[in-house]
Amino acid sequence: MEKRFLLLLFLTFPQTPLIWASTASTLPHVASDQQAPEKTRPKTPSKPPAKSTQKSGPTPQQLEAAKYFKEAEDLVGTAAENSDQQIALFQKALQLDPSLVAAAFNLGIIYTRLHDPLKALGHFGTVLQKAPEASALSANTHYLAALNLKALGEVSQAKDHLQKVLQANPKHADALSLLGDIYFEDGKTDQAREFLQRAVDANPNLPEAYYRLALMAHKSGKTDEALKYYQKFVELSPNDAGAHLNLALLMAGLDRMDEAFKYAERATKLDPKNADAWTELGKIQMLTNRQSAAQDSFWRAIELQPKWSEAHRFLITALLQENKLERADAVLTQAAKDNPKEAEVYSMTGELAFRMEDPVRALQSYGKAHELKPTAETAFDFAMAYARNHVDAMAEEFFRKATQLKPDFAEAWFNLALLKDGQKNTAEALTAFRQAESYGIHDGVLYYRMGVLYARLKDIEKSLAYLDKAVKTDPPRWKQKLREDLKPVTSDLDSVRYRPEFQKLIQ
Repeated sequence: MEKRFLLLLFLTFPQTPLIWASTASTLPHVASDQQAPEKTRPKTPSKPPAKSTQKSGPTPQQLEAAKYFKEAEDLVGTAAENSDQQIALFQKALQLDPSLVAAAFNLGIIYTRLHDPLKALGHFGTVLQKAPEASALSANTHYLAALNLKALGEVSQAKDHLQKVLQANPKHADALSLLGDIYFEDGKTDQAREFLQRAVDANPNLPEAYYRLALMAHKSGKTDEALKYYQKFVELSPNDAGAHLNLALLMAGLDRMDEAFKYAERATKLDPKNADAWTELGKIQMLTNRQSAAQDSFWRAIELQPKWSEAHRFLITALLQENKLERADAVLTQAAKDNPKEAEVYSMTGELAFRMEDPVRALQSYGKAHELKPTAETAFDFAMAYARNHVDAMAEEFFRKATQLKPDFAEAWFNLALLKDGQKNTAEALTAFRQAESYGIHDGVLYYRMGVLYARLKDIEKSLAYLDKAVKTDPPRWKQKLREDLKPVTSDLDSVRYRPEFQKLIQ
């Protein structure tokens, strides 16, 4: 993405070799039709001067300035480029000859490179005071001033400078691209798209504009368009890891997993320290049955970024799927050290502890998660831990806490209902089951238990209706369950067992 352009300038005195001012390689490319040399020559009088017909040469001070300027230019492409040494040489040249616009321009470029927009703007202001308004130099300086103003957050002023550029040259691709970028960041996508499209029409080799166009198309679900722009960007900037990563995500979304894998793998090679790239590669490897490689990729991501992330979640999930409990335990133990305030670490540790048949550790872990982040979900996990440890009173308390924090938490209502059902608290169990049903649980267990509870209350119609629903979810299972529950001398189903409708259910 880095480009270099040259702006050819003559010094403001005669008999001086052609001097060029280099710009920053980190700056966007300025198209060749925008960088035509601006030649500045001394005015030729219409009549010879009265006292002398000989032109005056450069002063000794101007010659010394030219020497410093040349020394500064010779540092371009060396380790001293953009250094204090080069800055000092350009500054000395400008002090000796304030009309040396090229020195001011180059100083502006250097400070732009060094991310010092205030100093850069000072030097570009000097250039604009001296450069002809309609010149290519003026247009390019307005553009660079806008770039620095944008970095300072002075977007309105940046737009003013860009409008001056476009008044002089409506096809100034970089100005169009920067204006599109400003509108993009401001959320004005229609205007952004218009200017960015004009930018690539003016210069088909402008990678930044393609990248923004790709992002907008991707976000709006225009997959084919996004692919086109991303691929053009990668063609122009083949070493950009971020673009390869975005292409991998796009291809994965299209279920083009081989291509997704290729782009994700390329992203990790281009930027081996990009934790996000390793995470996405791992996810794609999981989806393509490369489980061992996926785990290695997640490990790489975690090593680069120990902060709790998707890489941890996916790695733990992958290890649990393969029943690698000890390795999962090691990951979570280290994660807790690196992220002692991250509730999800403890929630996943609680799940692992149950798999390792350590209910006390599970209870402690879920309790820590809820302490750090008291949400409906952590309350529910804590309640489940209490329920599995047969501490019913605390389980009930936290199931209710979960439903208070999230009234439509169907699973919390369902488990509360099972708890109250087990306590033979028919009314509260039915109330909780009804809540669970209303929030989306349509399960055979729910229907069966509600049928039994209504039978216990001798509400024959509702009992038969729910038992019928249960049987329809899985006839062999629930018919057999009904027969078993009829075997005791007395049964909760006694109120409905002799009904013809019930007899049909068990046949």
